[in-house]
Amino acid sequence: MKLIIINGLPGTGKTTIAKPLADTLGFPLISKDTIKEFLFDTIGVGDREWSKTLGKVSSEFLYSLADELLSKGHSVIIESAFEPTYAKPNIQKYIDLYNPEVFEIYCTTAKDVRRKRFQDRNESGARHVGHSDHANYLSENDEEPIEKFAPINLGKLIEIDTTYGAVDISALVEQIK
Repeated sequence: MKLIIINGLPGTGKTTIAKPLADTLGFPLISKDTIKEFLFDTIGVGDREWSKTLGKVSSEFLYSLADELLSKGHSVIIESAFEPTYAKPNIQKYIDLYNPEVFEIYCTTAKDVRRKRFQDRNESGARHVGHSDHANYLSENDEEPIEKFAPINLGKLIEIDTTYGAVDISALVEQIK
């Protein structure tokens, strides 16, 4: 049984990697954004504080679903911009209880590429309006919150730089197998 954690700063390509990886491995994917978008559609979109509140609820639901699957012996992929301060104790609990083999795929990208991704997905109209991506644009002088979304450092760490585009999912699968 495996627990795969896909982590990194917002806009580093986590979801772009998570979906094909889940499809290839045949593992369920639990994505915080998918849960959050369901909540937006169900109970409404609000201001930035509302989005943060739904983000916290979405994280707790992600952990609950992961617990349920792992408790039944299923491998699972969880994907979010995890904050180690909060994520590490939750995930460590599942490691202690169920002893899965753990892989953390940590995504990075160049600051200018990340900024462009925020702009593109906000302007494309494809991103759910509740996400407030416009609040995540980085100006030239803004510092990235790297420590806030650092690797959790549980299990085998696989760092992937998505700056230059597509990731070789088959090579990633080989590392996990």
